[in-house]
Amino acid sequence: MKSIHQEVEILGTGYIFSLKELCLRGGVSADYVLELVAYGILEPIDENVPPRFETSALGRLRSACRLQQDLRVNLPGLAMTLDLLDEVKQLRDEVIHLRRQLRHYQ
Repeated sequence: MKSIHQEVEILGTGYIFSLKELCLRGGVSADYVLELVAYGILEPIDENVPPRFETSALGRLRSACRLQQDLRVNLPGLAMTLDLLDEVKQLRDEVIHLRRQLRHYQ
C-alpha cells in the first residue's frame, strides 16, 4: 500500500499548504495558481519559493475556479469580483455586529 505524503504544515493554530498541496486539493495546476498569485487573487504567506498558503486560500481558489467556469470571467475581472465579494462579506459582518450592539442598547 502506497502512502501519500501531504505537504501541510501546522503553524500555530492554523495549517499552511504548500503549492503542491493547494493544487491537489483545488484540482488545478501550479501554473494556474501562480497566475492567480500574479494577479493578486491568491496571496502567499511569505516570499518562499515555492510559495506557501493559508488554508483560506483554498476557499478563494475554489471560488475563483467556479467564477471562471460558470461566468467565464477573465483574470482581471476575477480579481475585481473576488475583492468585491470579500468587501460585501465584510460589510455584512459589520451590519450583524452593529445590529447586536444596537439590541444591547434597546
